[in-house]
Amino acid sequence: MLHIVLTIIKFVGILFLCLLCLFVLLGCALIFVPVHYEAKGSYLEKIEGKIRFSWFLRFFSLQASYAGEKTTLIIKICGIPLRRKKQKSEKKQKKTRRDIKHEKTEQEKSETPQKQERDIFLDREEEKENTEGKKDLSGDECSEKESQKDREVFQEFEGKQEQKKFKINLFEKIKQTIKKIKESIKTLQKTKEKIKSFLEENNIKAIFGLCKSQVLILFKHFRPRKLILNLRFGFEDPSITGMVLGVLCVLYPFYRNTINIKPDFENKVLEGDFYCKGRIRFFHMLAIGFRMWRDKNFRKMIKNFIKIGGK
Repeated sequence: MLHIVLTIIKFVGILFLCLLCLFVLLGCALIFVPVHYEAKGSYLEKIEGKIRFSWFLRFFSLQASYAGEKTTLIIKICGIPLRRKKQKSEKKQKKTRRDIKHEKTEQEKSETPQKQERDIFLDREEEKENTEGKKDLSGDECSEKESQKDREVFQEFEGKQEQKKFKINLFEKIKQTIKKIKESIKTLQKTKEKIKSFLEENNIKAIFGLCKSQVLILFKHFRPRKLILNLRFGFEDPSITGMVLGVLCVLYPFYRNTINIKPDFENKVLEGDFYCKGRIRFFHMLAIGFRMWRDKNFRKMIKNFIKIGGK
C-alpha cells in the first residue's frame, strides 16, 4: 500500500516539476526573446501602409494593413490564421442579407390581409366620430366665442408673469456662474501651491536627468536596425519646411546612406515611402524600470505623488 502511495506522490511531483519548468521557460522566452517589428508605407496618390509584429520565430504574428479605405487585421499562431480573409466574411454577410430580405417579404405577404381589415374598421370609426362632432359644433359655437375672450385675457396675464420669472432666473444664473468662477480660481490656486511644494520637496532636476538617460538607452535598443526613407515635402510657409527639415536631420547620424529627403521651399508637396525593421526586448524595459526604482529621489517622488493623490 505504501509503495503505491509513494509512486503516486512521485508521479505528481514529477508532473509539478515539469509544469514549473514550462512556466519558467515561457517566462524567460517572454523576457529575453525579442519581438520583431516590420513596417512599410507610401503616399503618392493614396495612403498605403503595412505593419507586422512577430515573436519566437513567427510562432505568434500580428499583421495590419491599410490601403485606401480598406483595413485588414490577421493574427497567426504557428502560421495558422485565427481570422479569415475579408472575402469569406463578405460572402456570409451577403447570404444573411438575402435571407433577411426573404423573411421580410414573407412577413409582409402574411400581414397584408390583416392590415386591410384594420384599415376598414378604422375608417368606419372615423366616420362615426365626424358625424357626432358635426352635431355638437352647432350648439357650442356661442360658448366658444365667449371662452376665446377669456383665454386671450388669461394669456396676456401669463405672458407678463413669464417675463418676470425670466428676469429673476437670469439674475440667479449670473450669480451662480460668478460663484463657480470663484470656486474654480480657488481650486487652481490650491493645485498651484501643491505643485510648487511637490517640486520643492523632490529633486526634479536629478529625476529628469535620470529619465532622459534611460529614454535614450531605450531608443538605442528599440530603434529600427534598418530604415529606408524617400521623402519629398513642402509647405505653403517656407519657414515650416525648414523647421521640419531640422527635425528630420536628427536621423542622419544613424541612417546616413538609407535616407533621401528632398525639401521643396516653393510648392506644397508631400509624397514618399519608407521601410523600417527592428526588435523589442522586454528585458531592457525591466532593467530600466529596476534602475529607476533603485534611485532614492524617484522613489521619494512616487511616494509624495501617492500621498497627494490620497488627499
